[in-house]
Amino acid sequence: MPGDVTTPPAPPPSAGDLADGSAPLEVLRHNLAQVYDRIERARRASPRAAAAVTLVAVTKAAPPGCFDLLRALGERDVGENRVADAASKREAAPPGLVWHGIGHLQSNKAKKAVRTFDVFHALDSVRLAEALDALLTEAGRRWPVYAQVNAARDPAKGGVAPEDAGAFLETLARFPSLEVVGLMTMAKEDDPGERARSCFRTLREVRDDALRRGTGRVPPRGLSMGMSDDFEVAVEEGATVVRVGRAVWAGVGPDSPATPGARPRTLDRPRT
Repeated sequence: MPGDVTTPPAPPPSAGDLADGSAPLEVLRHNLAQVYDRIERARRASPRAAAAVTLVAVTKAAPPGCFDLLRALGERDVGENRVADAASKREAAPPGLVWHGIGHLQSNKAKKAVRTFDVFHALDSVRLAEALDALLTEAGRRWPVYAQVNAARDPAKGGVAPEDAGAFLETLARFPSLEVVGLMTMAKEDDPGERARSCFRTLREVRDDALRRGTGRVPPRGLSMGMSDDFEVAVEEGATVVRVGRAVWAGVGPDSPATPGARPRTLDRPRT
């Protein structure tokens, strides 16, 4: 429609375009600039957007040396799905990174998760909360966590139902070592882009209801939602954290995806 801004992702420069040996760093620099630009355009386009959005670079399938590249570019937030992978990678990674656990966690791996992650995004049950709180209390720590809500009502995903989120938050308030800083959700895998909007809107409404009611010890404000195919929609619906892998690492290493995977889309002209 007239007045719209079309923002297709520009292709990253290829290694052949960069003959000085800095190809991976420059491709990553390009990708990050594209992702941050798209976040900002989406943020400015929507009255529901948060004042600031944190990008967590998902490193599950990133090439070797990815953490040094991120630190060289001033990035600090990294996300891993599996605690065993994160633990081994963290040992060799440079200092100064903030490690986000973003995948399902079994209670028997809670001890390693507490040692490995600085923030945890997938608190999906009271049983897991009990295990984590006991470990944290013994260690004298408090841990920032996001309560997982299955806003998409996807049987393949974990988390509590939206209508049960309030009671879940009240229960989590009993665990003094868990600092519930927000809510997390994932859209259905077959609902990328615009089709994920209802999922993200539901999570924002759950958060807003918790804030109105004063639910929990400290009502959560953060919204961790949005990945490579749908992070712009998530930002428009109020995401404070997006977890992006493919769009960050496209073309950086030989095993990285050739393209970011995100679809061109049209945004309303940014508000000034």
